[in-house]
Amino acid sequence: MRFISLMAIVSIGVLLACDREAVEPFGWQEKHEPCILLSPPDQSRLYTNRPKFKWEPVKNATAYQLQIDTQTDFQQSVICIQITESVYKPDRDLMIVEGCWRVRALYDDENDVPWSETWRFTLPEIGRVVDIDGWSYRTVKIGDQWWMAENLRVTHYRNGEAIPRETDANVWPNLSTGAYCTYGNRESLVDILGHLYNGYAVIDERGLAPAGWHVASDAEWKELEMYLGMSASEVDTTGWRGNDEGGKLKATSVDYWNSPNSGATNESAFSALPGGARYGDPSFYYGIGDKADFWVATPYSEEEAWWRYLGKETPRIGRGYAPRYAGHSVRCVKD
Repeated sequence: MRFISLMAIVSIGVLLACDREAVEPFGWQEKHEPCILLSPPDQSRLYTNRPKFKWEPVKNATAYQLQIDTQTDFQQSVICIQITESVYKPDRDLMIVEGCWRVRALYDDENDVPWSETWRFTLPEIGRVVDIDGWSYRTVKIGDQWWMAENLRVTHYRNGEAIPRETDANVWPNLSTGAYCTYGNRESLVDILGHLYNGYAVIDERGLAPAGWHVASDAEWKELEMYLGMSASEVDTTGWRGNDEGGKLKATSVDYWNSPNSGATNESAFSALPGGARYGDPSFYYGIGDKADFWVATPYSEEEAWWRYLGKETPRIGRGYAPRYAGHSVRCVKD
């Protein structure tokens, strides 16, 4: 009986093996599962046009294929790339607003590997504008407005005439005409933080902004602030106003903002940086890394104009007025 039972077990094993071979022919390999996506999450709204795409690493995968497109059929891929890491960050801005992405693992001996799920995302609507000196600026649409997402760096008015550069601390506060300077006369800062301009340059009829653009007015700043969530009752007040609207404007970079850069999310993609300011007091320059000051084109009085300011210690937005000899950064808005 023991011999018969053993023979029965062997026979069943042979039948099972034969059955498996009928279903899984010689050379059968384990079926691979689709990659699991991590970020950016499905249906997410992003605040950068160079987002980082991440997924779970897959054991034994030799590479990954990533596709980014505007349509889920992926017929006109914005990006189609093969990489060895389970993370990818574009080295250029993605010039799309609505996008989707998917990824799959690749193996040495297999081509028919399933794709992951397809996840969707939304990016800021961006563009470029060039000033008379040839400087190119990133622009972003916030609500119904198009704003520069970088500080102005131009050294000529729109008609081609030079804007005087003034480095003398004794001369600067006594000017009554347009001028610009660089924070601490440090040219290495210009590419990122731009120049500081006095209030006379802002209102000069020769034009400080690129063609088709202008320095934002008080009303246009209020429109931006209310779009970001500031109440109508608070937008006309002075001093620190709102709740987190300033944080939505501030760049999150720790390379330029000093700690704590409170509440910074850059949700608007405005990317405000702390370029500091210039006055006529003995300190001359101050605030780099701590504050971002922006001229407003609207006059407060004959010798003063409105301005906006952001600080490292708060996510709110400041509104006040300053003497025109002050040196502040400039952001422009499209006509």
